[in-house]
Amino acid sequence: MIPAIILSANIVQTEVDEASIVVKQFSDGSILDNLKNAIEWALENDEDVIYCIATETIKRIADIPNLEETLFELLEQHIYMYYVDTDCNEEILIDARIAMLSHIKVIKSFIITKPIYRFLLSALTVDDMIEPSMERLFNLLFLYPISIHPDTIFSSPLSESHIRVIAPFRNVANYIDDFLTSLENQQYSNYTVYFIDDCSDDGTINMIPNNSRYNIKVNEHRKYALENIVSVLEENDMEENDIICIIDPDDCLAHKYVFQILNNAHCLKSVLMTYGSMGYLNSRKRFGKSYNEEEFKVARQLTWWVSQLRTFKFKVFIELLKQDVNKDTFKDNDGNYLKMPYDMALMFPMMEICGYEHVKFIDVILYQYRLHENNDQFSNRDEQYRGEIIIRNKQKLNKVW
Repeated sequence: MIPAIILSANIVQTEVDEASIVVKQFSDGSILDNLKNAIEWALENDEDVIYCIATETIKRIADIPNLEETLFELLEQHIYMYYVDTDCNEEILIDARIAMLSHIKVIKSFIITKPIYRFLLSALTVDDMIEPSMERLFNLLFLYPISIHPDTIFSSPLSESHIRVIAPFRNVANYIDDFLTSLENQQYSNYTVYFIDDCSDDGTINMIPNNSRYNIKVNEHRKYALENIVSVLEENDMEENDIICIIDPDDCLAHKYVFQILNNAHCLKSVLMTYGSMGYLNSRKRFGKSYNEEEFKVARQLTWWVSQLRTFKFKVFIELLKQDVNKDTFKDNDGNYLKMPYDMALMFPMMEICGYEHVKFIDVILYQYRLHENNDQFSNRDEQYRGEIIIRNKQKLNKVW
């Protein structure tokens, strides 16, 4: 591994070229020491961008097309760090300029920008960081593993699926604006949203604008999320390969690339379902982990890791109804729909139908979760625990694919 070399560029320049790049080499210490020194220098000299070479790389900043335009776009999405050259297991293209990376093994070069200088600097100066490595540090701190110099030549996805967003809610007037904004910002436009108002009394329904993509239903009596979701799936005309996406309207999508990533992930030959990593609004906390193949087989007995954003092809739900005509998998011992947790009730049986090789974990954050006093784990913990015990003891469904 060679010492870090830091190139610092001020992106307020009209063009980022050799004339506007300040070259500054830091090579006296370890990689992380050099990075710390580079950030301190950039802060002192009011530089906006640092390009870091951590080990031998065949990619150069000069080779990145439309660099300034891409940086400004990503900054607007609150994405502040970008990989340039890595060794990773998978690359899902978003477009010709940027890609989502999975399971990064070696970081060769990357770019960081001013909004995270001080945050990263504080992490680099923590005294109790045991055997720090750049890979470990970045896996902990950076929520969006985005590359701005894809290895794969971009071509349009094999298909553009219709994304069906199901959004059941009750009393989310204080939060729904963020959700609506995150929908309207999506660069992928082939989607429909099904809003189900489960007897709100705070006027939430009046905050949803008229939009050709929005379908709105108001319940006359409480049904809770699971029954509302199943009703939407049964009552609307959907195609087998439509992507079903469940979102709570007190939360929101993480950035404008979310639907594009989901579509491109589902274009992979084997993918029928996805789950992923979620961030917490106003926090750098994240949640998300994948099951290995052996854990997947007994997932009902293990810690719940099937985090947002959760999606599935509509044909998986069709198969569920074939195997469970009476929908017992969604009901308690008295034949009533479970009130919660809807995510376990839906995802466990569909995971079993798909099998491990057809369920994809997406480790880039696509979803922002909002903690508040009305979250079920706070306000309805006893009911949630009751439902969880029932669901975990349900009979498994049969693998089909």
